[in-house]
Amino acid sequence: MRRACLMLLPITFACAACDGPVWTETEPSEAATALSGDFDPGRCGTITGRVRWNGPIPVHPPIMIGVSSDDGSVHYRHYENPNALRVDPGTRAVAGAVVFLEQVNPAQSRPWDHAAVRIEIHDADIRVMHGDQARHVGFVHRGDAIEMVSCEPAFHALRARGAAFFSFAFPDPDKPIRRALTKPGIVDLTSAAAKYWHQAYLFVGDHPYFALTESDGLFTLPQVPVGEYRLACWLPNGDVASIDRDPNMGLDIQRHYAPPFERRQAVSVTAKAETLVNFELER
Repeated sequence: MRRACLMLLPITFACAACDGPVWTETEPSEAATALSGDFDPGRCGTITGRVRWNGPIPVHPPIMIGVSSDDGSVHYRHYENPNALRVDPGTRAVAGAVVFLEQVNPAQSRPWDHAAVRIEIHDADIRVMHGDQARHVGFVHRGDAIEMVSCEPAFHALRARGAAFFSFAFPDPDKPIRRALTKPGIVDLTSAAAKYWHQAYLFVGDHPYFALTESDGLFTLPQVPVGEYRLACWLPNGDVASIDRDPNMGLDIQRHYAPPFERRQAVSVTAKAETLVNFELER
């Protein structure tokens, strides 16, 4: 990790699952608003840190689906719980956590530098493609269009809720649909074709200060303008809160998950300095 900094401020926050979304539409802080001019790399700092799990690691087993064959036998397909926690048992590092800033003045932010998002729908899952990287979470610049496409010769339908509200059917593969996302917040992507193991998320924002932790739990938010902000940590929850079932067949058609693990905390950014923030998540 590059460490060209003048100051290191360690902060550790512990959090548990809580009610309500971490995302709120807020005005920039007074410190950020007081800055003048466009983005100035010389008046920026860096926020780095790691997300760890505290306590017993929840186990979220695969989802098993029974499929009938022509001869009357049944075989089972296994699908990963899309919100299953990915925690390294040795280091307790959490992969797949989203860390982002609130109260950011977009006029002072560095240019948007996340790759365009393409949603690929497969039988096994919804894949959020940032370039050639397949994830379950993506970051979208407000006003930009995402591309959505079915990747196999089977009927799929994609449902969006939260900061976007739409449903699109994909009866044929390789025929993409584009849609602009104009409202900031979290978009919850699920299947409208009873593939209840499908789940993905998009974070739509006006600034680029979003990061997704990898297997080491580390994150970095570079070139953050000087000011006072709230730093948020968000992680989906693999615990199933409720299940919608088909009234005729009694089969699962949609699963609703428990509230995500999330936290926000004040953070101060100083020019040419690095601020270290370590999150600890727990049930």
